[in-house]
Amino acid sequence: MKAALRTFAAILLGLCIAAASAAAAPLPPAAITAPLPDVPTLLRSVEANQAALDRAREEYTFRQQQQLTFYDKHGKVRRTEERVSNVFFVHGEPIETLTSKNGKPLSASELKKEQDRAAKEAVKYAAQPYGQRDKDDVSVSRLLAITRFSNPRRVIEGGRPVIAVDFTGDPHAKTHGRNEDAIKRVRGTVWIDESAREVTRMQATFDEPL
Repeated sequence: MKAALRTFAAILLGLCIAAASAAAAPLPPAAITAPLPDVPTLLRSVEANQAALDRAREEYTFRQQQQLTFYDKHGKVRRTEERVSNVFFVHGEPIETLTSKNGKPLSASELKKEQDRAAKEAVKYAAQPYGQRDKDDVSVSRLLAITRFSNPRRVIEGGRPVIAVDFTGDPHAKTHGRNEDAIKRVRGTVWIDESAREVTRMQATFDEPL
């Protein structure tokens, strides 16, 4: 289920970069009343823009902080964990190097193991063609084939006009692979910044257990 949601989110979301700096700017009436674009065309435009962002992301490294909570089968907290990692990208794949856990830096030997593992991953992904899809990945074309989009409308999010679209999986669509089959059972809403060609937010739920 998590893999399917990650796949769906990756297609629609990519990097959710909100243009907060424009929040204070007054909105012209035309921004709200402008004709709505064709949703499939808009999604393909978002995908193309995301591909460009993915390539630009290869030039950067960032520091990632995570707070993880682990639960037992009864829903009680078993333990919590804080992790800090350095992350960089090779051919679109994120590679993490853990640097500290629960506020304590890794020892020299532990850090070397992390760096050696990250180096091996980097070599592995560098040898693969850029943009090579995993067999379980779902393309935008396939997403459009197994998902129904409805009720497009312009709304204000963070002071900017965005396009909100409801979606639901087509239960009668023919699918290939577990991720496509899972997407048929997803429904929710996606908010798209048309001018930035980016998805700013998405809410999605499964209609039944997987």
